[in-house]
Amino acid sequence: MKKLYPLIALIGLFVLTGCPQPDPGEDPVLTPIKTDYSIGAEGGELKITFKTNQTYEAKSNSNWLKVSTPTKAVTTETVTVTAEANKSTEPRSAKVTIKAGTLDATITVTQAGLVPSIDIKGSTSFTIGAEGGDVTVDVTSNVDYNVDMDAAWVTRKGTTFTVKPNESESERSCVITFSYGNISRVVSIKQNGKTPEPTLEIAPTSKNVGASGETFTVTVTTNQGSATGKSSADWVTVSGNKVTVAENTGSESRTATVTFTAGSLSKTLTIKQEGKASGDNVLENGGASTYNVSAEGEDITVTVRSNVEYKISLGGCDWITQTKAATVNEYQHIFHVSANEGEARTATISFTYDESLTFSVSVSQAAYVPPTDDPYIEINPTEVQAKAEGETITVSVDANCEYEADCDDEWVTVTGVGAELTFDVAANPSTSARTTMIQLTYQWVQTFLTIVQAGAEDDEDPFDVGSNLSVNGTANCYVVTKSGNFTFDASVIGNGPDGFIWDEVRAADALLWPTSPELTKIEKGPVKPAQAFVLWNDGDVVTDVKYNAADKTISFTATGNKGAALIGLYDKFSSAATAAVDEAIWSWLIWCTDAPKHFRQRDMDDNEYVLMDRNIGAISVDPDAAKLEDTYGYYFQWGRPNPLKAYIGMAADFQMCQEEMKTALTHPTFVYNGGSKTNEWYNTGTALARVTADLWGNPMHMFATVGENAVDHHPNHAMLGELKKTIYDPCPPGYMVPPERTWELSGVNDDDEYTISFVENGAIIATENGDSFYPFAGYISGLQSGEQNYSRKLGYFGFKGYKDKLPKEGNPGNMCWDFRTTAGVYTSCTGHVSAFGNDMEPSQQWNLYGAKFLYMSPDGNLWESTGSTLGTIRQKGLPVRCVKEF
Repeated sequence: MKKLYPLIALIGLFVLTGCPQPDPGEDPVLTPIKTDYSIGAEGGELKITFKTNQTYEAKSNSNWLKVSTPTKAVTTETVTVTAEANKSTEPRSAKVTIKAGTLDATITVTQAGLVPSIDIKGSTSFTIGAEGGDVTVDVTSNVDYNVDMDAAWVTRKGTTFTVKPNESESERSCVITFSYGNISRVVSIKQNGKTPEPTLEIAPTSKNVGASGETFTVTVTTNQGSATGKSSADWVTVSGNKVTVAENTGSESRTATVTFTAGSLSKTLTIKQEGKASGDNVLENGGASTYNVSAEGEDITVTVRSNVEYKISLGGCDWITQTKAATVNEYQHIFHVSANEGEARTATISFTYDESLTFSVSVSQAAYVPPTDDPYIEINPTEVQAKAEGETITVSVDANCEYEADCDDEWVTVTGVGAELTFDVAANPSTSARTTMIQLTYQWVQTFLTIVQAGAEDDEDPFDVGSNLSVNGTANCYVVTKSGNFTFDASVIGNGPDGFIWDEVRAADALLWPTSPELTKIEKGPVKPAQAFVLWNDGDVVTDVKYNAADKTISFTATGNKGAALIGLYDKFSSAATAAVDEAIWSWLIWCTDAPKHFRQRDMDDNEYVLMDRNIGAISVDPDAAKLEDTYGYYFQWGRPNPLKAYIGMAADFQMCQEEMKTALTHPTFVYNGGSKTNEWYNTGTALARVTADLWGNPMHMFATVGENAVDHHPNHAMLGELKKTIYDPCPPGYMVPPERTWELSGVNDDDEYTISFVENGAIIATENGDSFYPFAGYISGLQSGEQNYSRKLGYFGFKGYKDKLPKEGNPGNMCWDFRTTAGVYTSCTGHVSAFGNDMEPSQQWNLYGAKFLYMSPDGNLWESTGSTLGTIRQKGLPVRCVKEF
């Protein structure tokens, strides 16, 4: 024990000299001066003061609040804490815990949220020339602001805005709004119109003047300001647009020119003046002396040769009127003879200088003969579609009268009338369609032919929006038409809050997901993104796929190959082995193809639809493609945004029908069986799936239920303006799944303006601006038993390439797919489909599925279902042909 004394003494010495020790007779004390402190968003130092007589320790529970070495006082202690700047607009708090012996105290430090700000430095108004260019806006902000542009001719990369060339002569403007919450800043861009081509026109371009001279006015039209005229002879003077020709005292005729100049343009007027007549005054008839006119009336022309001022008399006749006159030298006078509704009649037109110098002409008009039949003009068809590049069109006319045809618009020229009306349509320089009419007239009978010309196809690639694929809006699919590095906004689901489905439906079906519009923002959900993963990569179209947490984007490199890739976003790291079964936050289709063209067509109510020339995922539109699968694209179970691939044996991989929307959306590669009660892929226990008939944007089915109070709106009741692209829509930005009315074409299989024809591999629709090919791509069925069950006569698979392995003889109830492979079906946003088949009865070759769904095959068989109205259709995987949003 004696050996321990030095050590105990040493420890006692350390305690006495290193830290203040409490008096053994004192009670322990730990008293904060304040328990709540606050500090601004900018951060900084804060001193926390308390009284204690104990050895203490201070700690913070948050990384943004650091505790530094305390300073010592006699009975009052001070701990300095340092707060980092708060970069969020939300306030935050942390706790500092002080332990002193057996006592502890908690101090709360609250830091204010960042006050959001958006400032525009420099100009907020820009003017740019018609040739276009870039405008850079100097924006400073402490928040991630939104940018909205109200013009499609301006694109954005960061804070640089690219203005496309203005092909119009009109000035145009764009407003750019930078916003965050209720804060907004506005920048305007005004673009000058294209300088018009210089023009100069004069009328007349030639003039005959008598020897006595004349003053007349020249009509001058120019866009170069004003024009000046200059004469080539001193006997012609010009003042503005008035030309004065002096008297010709010689006997020889003479010629002069007046040249009008505006800018770099010039036009010439030629003036010919008669010489002075030698001898006596002249007034004589230069043409016919008798005119015979039909009862319908017409214009007659009387030619006069004179060198005197003469008078014209109609002798009191009220059915002849003069419409054009002159007074000297040889000239043509035009008189209009009105239609005769009575007996034959005659009149005399007299031209007089004096009693010795006069002549007359006689006008005889035939009597009115009532027609044996009322006049009529009938034209078939009454409306024609003209190609954008222009063409010559001939239509049949049935008439019992000699009609006249005229069009007020210069881009249509009538070239022939009679049993056939022929006219030329000029090329349309605009990408917008245009309409005019030809009027066919005889007396009181009028008939009109409407001409609708398609707009020219825009030479620009509308899908080439730069490296930021979501610059014009977010979607579940992006089209890439060339190689390069690309990004898209991965912070929102689909097209975000604007595409959130109707509140009425959400109230009826609590199983939908997400549960509120704000949760379409991925970072506000319960999980945080960590990794982007390629679920499949057809054609090796993408490489280097990454999720970028800093700007919440997914980036990738497009190789330039044709095909498509499905990219999933995960909150944990996946691998090729587990990605398909892991729960994704969301997924996007990257569709690499040539720039899709557009076809314009109209339904029976004259509504216009602008459709892509290919199915989603297709990389060819050639009916004779060596690899027909290139024209098929992918398949979609109704209401899901996820593309599905068809393959033999896939039924073994089917999943059971889901009771929650989220399960299907977060497993984008799964195909779901139809439920036992509703035949739908969604919800097995009830018929609630009927309530969700607006998942792809048709509000008129959103109240459809079962039972006595069912309200079943027919899809045709939805106006195009009521359709709404939703967050589940699989189409690229600016496009949506079309309504079934898209294919309610007037004249299908008739001789009207729309026709449908069939080739070996599909159907071809003749649209306003070309032939659109719909391949017989078939479909995927998700019925419960999958491809192994051959007992139901409707079968289970129809995608091209699948062959039923059982013989027809042993399977009489089954519709064998060895012939069904030449059928095609296409889905709509209402869950209805249109079908094509090339070996059916004419009435079945084109069929728009109604509320009751029909199944057809090219062998001429047609079945009508007896199940629920929409369920079986909506559980199938069908191709989608996107239409531009309305």
